[in-house]
Amino acid sequence: FAARAEPGLGTLGSLAGLGGIWNASAVPASRTTLWALVGTVVLLAVVACGARKAWSVAAARPLLVLAVVAVVVPALLATDAGSAFLDWL
Repeated sequence: FAARAEPGLGTLGSLAGLGGIWNASAVPASRTTLWALVGTVVLLAVVACGARKAWSVAAARPLLVLAVVAVVVPALLATDAGSAFLDWL
């Protein structure tokens, strides 16, 4: 299993929409439709609203930063530049 781009979303968009993580031969057909893009946009909007609300609570900020780092760093490493960086290491 490896992060991979789905039609219309790219690698980062696929991961943001909770897709792009399946074995290439096990990708559901629904992930290649317009609804996958719509679902990803809706999910990101919900996450943005929740993150904004969480940021207003000072005690939640360190966890929010940790959550962002835990999602963004592996997602960036799944790109071509991230893969090249890992090869360099």
